[in-house]
Amino acid sequence: MSKPKTYRLHEDATAAMFRRDPKFAAENLSHVQQEGDQTDLMLTLRQVINAFGGIAELAQRTHLNATTLYRRQSGIKNTHRSARRRRHASGGRAKQEAPQGSMK
Repeated sequence: MSKPKTYRLHEDATAAMFRRDPKFAAENLSHVQQEGDQTDLMLTLRQVINAFGGIAELAQRTHLNATTLYRRQSGIKNTHRSARRRRHASGGRAKQEAPQGSMK
């Protein structure tokens, strides 16, 4: 006989909390937008979106393109892709500069 789970993942607990209190979810998102950085905002937005049905549900409710919403939601990953594209466009060469105060 297996024991029942006595824990939940943080993401699951956060989603349940947002679903129980949508006003809190909106206030939390607003606070992070005002006080947090881009990464904090993207992570909180992802949590809120997932709590209320995910991207597909959001696209259907807002009549927005799901592909565009997926790209926007994955903004953190896209930042890394953009850096990779810039490196590729420059031939993979990274510009190296001598530290200030060092001898050349």
